[in-house]
Amino acid sequence: MTAARCVGEPGALLAIISGPSGVGKDTIIEVLRGRHPDPRRHFVVTCTTRERRRSEMDGQNYHFLSSEAFAALREHGALLEASEVHGNWYGTPRDQVVDAL
Repeated sequence: MTAARCVGEPGALLAIISGPSGVGKDTIIEVLRGRHPDPRRHFVVTCTTRERRRSEMDGQNYHFLSSEAFAALREHGALLEASEVHGNWYGTPRDQVVDAL
């Protein structure tokens, strides 16, 4: 990756919404999408090994993966970060962030 590849659009901003489960991250994202639409804004869909809930869609809420598939992404450096929470893994796909920059 070159420095020019990382610079992106002038004035580009990387913002991370992070916090423990249940604190309102999804609510903040919904407000940003609905009240402040911006075609330049990109929201990363994280990966998880937890079971999908009925109201969730794969690829929209999360990328739901098997433990083996998640481990393979980690081993190949395809995740920027990964954490185990309550026995399930969560991670941020590197390509989604890099491509948005």
